[in-house]
Amino acid sequence: MFACFGLDQGENIGVIRGALVARHEPAGDQIYAVELEAGCLVAQMPPSGLWLLNHSCQPNAKLEILPRSIRVVALRPIAAGAEITCDYRPSYHEGQLRCRCESPYCAGRL
Repeated sequence: MFACFGLDQGENIGVIRGALVARHEPAGDQIYAVELEAGCLVAQMPPSGLWLLNHSCQPNAKLEILPRSIRVVALRPIAAGAEITCDYRPSYHEGQLRCRCESPYCAGRL
């Protein structure tokens, strides 16, 4: 996902919503879920919009967990046209998935 216009640090980018379930069983290699205290927020298929944020070990946005949704907030100014990324860690993959973010601060695994 790329910014259509410039964003300021702390600016609300949007809210991710989905179905709240007790547990998410993956249907394949692609998992569109965020773990919350109340269970998992699972994307309504097909996922779109903010569900398609890519991971980076040096993200420019963060996920703020709310009771039944997730707010995406800019960590620093984001220029128009820049990719919006967030840090997926810890993730469902428990360190078994190779990270491909190419950040100089890359941890190597998700």
